[in-house]
Amino acid sequence: MTACNSSRQTRVCEAFVEFKSRAAGETAYEWSEPVKLFFTYPYKLFIPHPRVRKGEPTRWVYPVVFGGGLVSGDSLEFKIKCGTGSSILLTSQAFNKVYKSLRSGVCRQINDFTVERNSLLSVLPDLMVCFAESKYTQTQKIRLRDPTSSIVYLDWFSSGRIAYQERWQFAYLHTLLEIYLGEELVLRENLVLEKVDGLSISDRMKNFDVFGLLIIYGGTTLVKELKTSVLTELSKREEYGVAAESQNVFCTSLTKHEIGVVRFICADSRAAYSRIEKLLTPMFETYGGNPFFNKY
Repeated sequence: MTACNSSRQTRVCEAFVEFKSRAAGETAYEWSEPVKLFFTYPYKLFIPHPRVRKGEPTRWVYPVVFGGGLVSGDSLEFKIKCGTGSSILLTSQAFNKVYKSLRSGVCRQINDFTVERNSLLSVLPDLMVCFAESKYTQTQKIRLRDPTSSIVYLDWFSSGRIAYQERWQFAYLHTLLEIYLGEELVLRENLVLEKVDGLSISDRMKNFDVFGLLIIYGGTTLVKELKTSVLTELSKREEYGVAAESQNVFCTSLTKHEIGVVRFICADSRAAYSRIEKLLTPMFETYGGNPFFNKY
């Protein structure tokens, strides 16, 4: 792939970053540095280096698309490799946006994440907002080297620009997630939302404005405790006589490979942010901050 000409309507670009830490990675995560970094327009990667560190090991990565979002026909590919003993947080500065599709142009995003032994990758972006008549497809592959590799992965979507009465007005959404443990495919999530004759996306989504998926897996004590905490919290039942929650629904499952899976649907984006933030609070010390701070 090469950087695209700015006069063309279709933008094809790619980005790659690899991190390496100084640690053997047997007991704790260590501060890491990017040893390989590459991106082409309109993609750019920001990797801030704090002036003062308090001992937190996590490097924050902000992928940015110039123009504020994906335009019709965009094709983006992003690869990240977390070296042994590293902790990487992939997050965003604002809502990710997909603009209206022109001439049937579909926006495509391909992410390929490799997590080496005793390393942690946290993918915690802001909500994806698909505008009216937009078309978006994403494929995400997570390659865990062995059971000591860890992942905290969040993928979520909003109904659109609610202030403009664009609730579930996009034309097509396809998201595919595959997780490999070594060479074995251990989890595959495939979802398609599209308009069909006689049944709109809005009709199917009712009064909900957010849906998403949270994945937690890892061999370190920190991630194991997080998974247990999240699954326990979301498995609690209401007290006798209290009506079950119907506006913000979270359900959990645990695969045979001990992957914690949380599926959720919410009637309000602020409620979704608040609940996700609360569930992931135990990680913020390792991150050195709260990626959801002042986001809702």
